[in-house]
Amino acid sequence: MATVTILADHKGIARPRVSGDEYVVDATIDVNPYVAAGVIISASDLGLSTITAVTITGTEKAVGNSGFLPNIMLETDGTYTSASSFTIKATDLDGTNAAASDVDDVGMVRIRAYGLI
Repeated sequence: MATVTILADHKGIARPRVSGDEYVVDATIDVNPYVAAGVIISASDLGLSTITAVTITGTEKAVGNSGFLPNIMLETDGTYTSASSFTIKATDLDGTNAAASDVDDVGMVRIRAYGLI
């Protein structure tokens, strides 16, 4: 489960906005709790119908944890989970650099997503 918050732009508007031929959305995702399979974020959480690109633009170290490195997972063919969702997976920075298992709080992840409404 994750809580997605669409961030307002410089005009105070918190919804997708046009960027060329697509829409762009800045959002924060509170990854809490985290499951070993990763957290799936749907396009509709961002006000979009499809997702064409996602970039992590910032992360927060969760209090009490040694830290996690979140990343956007790709399939072997370079695609996201689907045309309408992507998965955030985390690496545990506890010295093992293993894939994170079920934990309470990976922390906040800030993303920029491109897609269509």
